[in-house]
Amino acid sequence: TITTQTDANQTQTYWWTPLPETAEGWRTSDWLGTFLPYPQGWIYHIDLGWLFTHSGENGDLWLWSNELGWLWSGPGVYPYLFQNSTANWLYFLAKREGKPLFYDYTTKSVK
Repeated sequence: TITTQTDANQTQTYWWTPLPETAEGWRTSDWLGTFLPYPQGWIYHIDLGWLFTHSGENGDLWLWSNELGWLWSGPGVYPYLFQNSTANWLYFLAKREGKPLFYDYTTKSVK
């Protein structure tokens, strides 16, 4: 499990702690897919790249992406993501040339 000792009295547990882990440290969520977790809430998602994660109360996640800002998704919602800055719904299409492609339902365009 991934827990880090933050000081003598406190241990940090992450939302991914109960998920199965490979020998290399990768984990797979039933809804989010495969990712490599890092301390402080960061993950490297196999398709979406670097994300900072903040878990909600119902298994949902806020994800911060350098390119897209804050995104929200959860079980039964992903591959749809709500983009907070634009209030647009995005749909993850595929990873092409190392970058994720999304369909933006408001602009009806791929980004």
